[in-house]
Amino acid sequence: MKTSTPESGFVVTLNAEQKELFKIAQKYGWNRQKLLDNAQKEIDKAGLGISKDTLRKRFDRLSERFNSYNAALNKDEETPQYPQDKEDPVEDRRESENTYLKKQLNSLRAENNKLRVRSYVATELADALKTELTEVEYDKFYINVKKANDGENHLVLPISDAHYGEVVPSASTHGINEYNPDISKARHLKLFEKALEMARDNKCGTIDILMLGDLFSGNIHDELKETNAGPLTKLLVDYFKFIVGAFKSLKNQFKKMNVYCVVGNHSRTNQKWQAKNKAYDNYEYILYKFIEEAFAEDKTVSIHVSEAPSDIAVIGEQKWKIEHGDAYRGGGAFCSPISTVTRDNFKDYGMFMKMGIDFDVAIMGHWHRGGEWFLGGKCIPIFLNPSIVGPNEYSIEKLHETFPASSYIFVTNGKEITSQTLFMLQ
Repeated sequence: MKTSTPESGFVVTLNAEQKELFKIAQKYGWNRQKLLDNAQKEIDKAGLGISKDTLRKRFDRLSERFNSYNAALNKDEETPQYPQDKEDPVEDRRESENTYLKKQLNSLRAENNKLRVRSYVATELADALKTELTEVEYDKFYINVKKANDGENHLVLPISDAHYGEVVPSASTHGINEYNPDISKARHLKLFEKALEMARDNKCGTIDILMLGDLFSGNIHDELKETNAGPLTKLLVDYFKFIVGAFKSLKNQFKKMNVYCVVGNHSRTNQKWQAKNKAYDNYEYILYKFIEEAFAEDKTVSIHVSEAPSDIAVIGEQKWKIEHGDAYRGGGAFCSPISTVTRDNFKDYGMFMKMGIDFDVAIMGHWHRGGEWFLGGKCIPIFLNPSIVGPNEYSIEKLHETFPASSYIFVTNGKEITSQTLFMLQ
């Protein structure tokens, strides 16, 4: 049988004898002396069949249980006891218990709200994907470029920091940039057309696309939730339909298409950066898996979705280390991100070598600016790929950076980079 104090909501399991004892203790306000003064009368009345001394011992044990409960309940506060020498200890402890329980209730409500939000987002996303992707019609494009040459070279096309769904008014950037989903699509297509021109001119029969993360805006910041062009799930679906349609147009220009995918930070499901489950706790991972599914039956297309924050893209005989770049931190105003990225890539090179893995090229996004330098003594080129979104309020006001929307495009013979361009999209 269960009984509880109405003030605290504490529930304990009591047998029949303990229940009767509990009633007696309450009757005398948990006053030990008063209870013992009337012990024999109460024993006979309840038909307990125990001695006065046994009643005293059992009362003490029961009282101790309640005091232990209160000590645990109020571990960060002064513990209200059930004193044995006061007329009404319940009234004495009522205020402190109520205060504690209110705090506990508020904490539980906050945690419950977090769980409800995560559950809602997951459900919303699942429903959106079921609805939109069951018999999806991908966007169709006519790319105004002659068919690419079917030579042996590789065209390497990084795509990073598209921030699809972000809205950047021209007035907020002093007129140097404007951005929205329509402009985003136009910049993507402009990049693809330039890539195909380079593929034709350099006899590239294979295209290797490097998806470097932050492809759509996400809800990483509250201001993005308020200013994005739509809900996160809708933006994810829209970008999926767009990018798969574009890839289907691109792959017709090549003998082989390889797509390598790593997640960024803007699409993560948690507010703070974390290393554990970085790929899985990210909506981009879902995007990549659905892209993979869209090309599952096409033998000319290979989709590689990394389960780790970084990956090795095998391009011919070369190994390209790809990642978003948000893990690199530190440096100073006059040397970051060059010093930071160089330092940590040097560490990565040593770490990968110990694992029996090396790399010939390193490339990342995240920094929203272009850059190229070499890993000291190794002659390994390191590239920072710029962004498709271009300058926004954050980069201007916080980072004091106005690097234009752009992207690298590379040609490699499988052994070395033979051609590269930093193509402007604005």
